[in-house]
Amino acid sequence: MFPIFTGGRLEALIRQAEAVRHATAAQLEAMRLDVALETKLAYRRALLAREMVRVAEVYVAAMEERVRVDKVAAQVGRIPEFWVLRSEAELANARQMLANAQRDYETALIALKAIMGVHPDSEITLTDELGRDEGRGARDELRVGELPKREKLLAEAMEKRPELRAALRQAEAQNYAVRAAKALYAPQVGWTVMANYMSGTGDMGQGGYLAGIAVGLPISDGGRRKAMVGEAQAMREKALAEMERLKLQIASEVDTALRELQTALQNPQTAQAALKAAKEDERVAKVRYEAGRSMLVEYLDVLVTLLRAQVNEAQARYGLAVAEDKLRRAIGEW
Repeated sequence: MFPIFTGGRLEALIRQAEAVRHATAAQLEAMRLDVALETKLAYRRALLAREMVRVAEVYVAAMEERVRVDKVAAQVGRIPEFWVLRSEAELANARQMLANAQRDYETALIALKAIMGVHPDSEITLTDELGRDEGRGARDELRVGELPKREKLLAEAMEKRPELRAALRQAEAQNYAVRAAKALYAPQVGWTVMANYMSGTGDMGQGGYLAGIAVGLPISDGGRRKAMVGEAQAMREKALAEMERLKLQIASEVDTALRELQTALQNPQTAQAALKAAKEDERVAKVRYEAGRSMLVEYLDVLVTLLRAQVNEAQARYGLAVAEDKLRRAIGEW
C-alpha cells in the first residue's frame, strides 16, 4: 500500500521526527557542556590542591629553618630552651598540614580521573598554573579583567544555549503533531496492490492480482481524532511554556554567574595586596626576633598570618577561574 493523499499527515509526521531529532542533538550538546564544566571544575580543584601543597611545603621549610636556628641560639643561651620546643611543635603542625594537603591533592586527582573516565592507575600531569591560563580561549573581556556587558551576555546565551534550542525544536515537533492529528479529518487515499497464489494439482492451482485505489474517510470514531488533536495541542502549549521557563532560567543563571564574576574579579587584587603586606610583616618580624627584640610567639603569629594570606590568594585565583568557567557555561560556551 502506497499513500497518495493523507491531507498533509505524512509530511507533518516526517517534519515532527526531524524536529525531535534536532531536539535530541541539542540535548546531547547540553550534556556535553555539563560534562565539560564538571571536568573544568575538577581540574581547577586539583590545581588548587596542588597550590595548597606548595604553600604547606614552604611553611614546613620555614619552620625547619626556624627550629635549626633556634637550637643554635638556645645552645649559646640567646633564647630559652622552651622556645625551641615551641618551634618544634609548630613544625609538627606544619608537617601535618602538608600531609593533609598532599592527601587532598591525591583525592582531587582521583576525582578528576573519575570525571574524565580515566583509570585510577593512570598518571595525570597538571600543566597549567592556577588562574593563569586565561589565554586559552578566554573571552577578551576576561583577559583584561573587565566585566562583560549583561545585555551582550544575555543575547549570546539566548542564541547559543542548546537547552533553549532543544525546547524550540520540541515546540516545533508538537506543532507538527497538531497538524498530523488534524490531517486525520481529511480523506486518506492510497494505492493498493494485492497478490494471491494457491498451489495445487490439476486445475486446483490458481492465483491472481488485485490493484486499486483505497479511499478512507471515517464517519464516526467515538471522538478519537478530536482527542488526538486536543492532546497534541496540549503538548504544544506545554512545550511553549517550557521554552519560556528556560528563558527565565537562563537569564537567572547568567545574572548569577555575572554577579559571582564581579566579586571574583575583585578578590585577587585584594588578596595579592594582603599577601604583599604579610610578606613584609614576616620579614620585619623575623629580623626583630633574630635580633632579640621580640618573642617567638609574635613571629609565629606573623608567620601564620602569612600562611593564611597565601591560602587566600590561591583561593582568590581559583574563585576567579571557576567564576569564568560558570559564566561561559551560562552563555553556552565551552
